[in-house]
Amino acid sequence: DIRPAIALMLFAGIRVEEIYRQNAGKGEDVLRWEDVDFAHEAVYVRSDVAKTRVARTLRKLPPNLWTWLPMSGEKKGPICTVRLRERLEAARKAAGLTKWAKSILRHTFASHHVAAYGNLSATALLMRHEGNVELLNRRYREGVHITEEDGQRFFQLAPDVPKPESNRHAA
Repeated sequence: DIRPAIALMLFAGIRVEEIYRQNAGKGEDVLRWEDVDFAHEAVYVRSDVAKTRVARTLRKLPPNLWTWLPMSGEKKGPICTVRLRERLEAARKAAGLTKWAKSILRHTFASHHVAAYGNLSATALLMRHEGNVELLNRRYREGVHITEEDGQRFFQLAPDVPKPESNRHAA
């Protein structure tokens, strides 16, 4: 199930390589379910996982992220155990898209986060770009046609969860 991996990229800005590496050891150097703190709504990216090799804690993540993560049954070990890039490439082709940037889901997160919350510093902190707010402004605000309303709607996307049947009593 790659839904949790996609949710973490789209709604938390996690990098593909932080979730799945083809040559990863026994899951030590990829994001694991043990790194996701449901009680405090935080994600811990360990230094051996992070691209920059600097650990980071992601807090104040959009609430819809948490509606996607519980969809996976097993909450132990690596979040993604399948070849994620290949699965994403298959999804791109199935959607009829011809181009897809390497970090398209992370970039989608950034653009929508900046639009929804209007706070470049907060987005920079989540993405570990806090020293380069101007870069975020150029890439994810200027020239990007995502309105505040679009950003807010994006962070309201949630899975369709079947509603429990009401208790009906025969008359």
